[in-house]
Amino acid sequence: MKPKPVFSISGNTSVCEGDQVVLTANGSSNINFTWYDKDGNKLAEGPGYTYYPTQTDRLKVVADLGGCLDQQYVNVIVNKKPKLIITGSAAICKGGTLDLTASGAKTYDWGGGVTSSNLHVVGLNSNTKYNIVATDENGCQLDSVIPVTIYPDPKVVIDAPDIVCRGDVVRLVAKSETCTKFTWWDGMVSDTKDYTMSYPEVSFSLQGTDENGCVAKASKVIKSVAYPTVSVYGKDEICEGESVTLTASGAKNWEWSTGGKTTIVKIDKIVRDTTIIVTGQTDEGCKTNAEFKIKVKPIPTLSTRETPAVCRGGNLVLTAQGADTYKWSANESFGPELNLQNVISP
Repeated sequence: MKPKPVFSISGNTSVCEGDQVVLTANGSSNINFTWYDKDGNKLAEGPGYTYYPTQTDRLKVVADLGGCLDQQYVNVIVNKKPKLIITGSAAICKGGTLDLTASGAKTYDWGGGVTSSNLHVVGLNSNTKYNIVATDENGCQLDSVIPVTIYPDPKVVIDAPDIVCRGDVVRLVAKSETCTKFTWWDGMVSDTKDYTMSYPEVSFSLQGTDENGCVAKASKVIKSVAYPTVSVYGKDEICEGESVTLTASGAKNWEWSTGGKTTIVKIDKIVRDTTIIVTGQTDEGCKTNAEFKIKVKPIPTLSTRETPAVCRGGNLVLTAQGADTYKWSANESFGPELNLQNVISP
């Protein structure tokens, strides 16, 4: 009686998905080996068989020693690679913090000595990438590359004049090509803000946020200039037809209602009550108006009531009317009545 062949099978019978399986039938050199799949299809002849299984498999090995046959089965276990899940945003704002968390495996290696499930990187300023190697309880590994995108910095400015008049309302306008939300220093959310300038200098701040959540900040200092205190000096009561010289003070530039543009103006031949308006302006454009009222008194119409003709050496009495005060040339006397005594010539 011929003996049956004696043999054994060795090799990596538990592999990870995508790995190679190398099997060897061990026995005497005069044994012929044939390999079959689980459905009985012949795969190969010889003591060794190598292949890449896609799923758990079962192979049959038939040994032939001079016509005496024996067979063995080999179970090949294919372990799936870990299903790596990365949570957290891989797109962040410039200078921001990257926080990524891996799950789905037993151990993790991000490189650079980081072997926890979490990757925490502060102050990234340019696009980069990170490699992670995840290993499960079967020793199967998955190598993945995580690209990191750095959003560009948004920009925002406050559009407003540098100098305004004190007490005026200044409109602050937020301007940006990328920001969609604007938050002022007091928490107000709007692209414009009105502010009454009651202080000599005010610093304003603004925060702009773009659609990626990236933030830009802006500030602006605005100065305020007091309105000028304008005064007008001159004669405010004149006789009809007289001229008046007016002097303004308190500002740098001037504009009179009469057309003058200097500090001093002369107004000729005023015949009725008049209000003169002058506008004083600072170098910054702050303007104040002042009025100066001129009262015009009409020229009196004089008439005299005289005593009838007198004899030489007699007395003459003249009475004037039509004015408030009177001065006579005959004797430098004052009053509405002139009394001349001892008149000897006309």
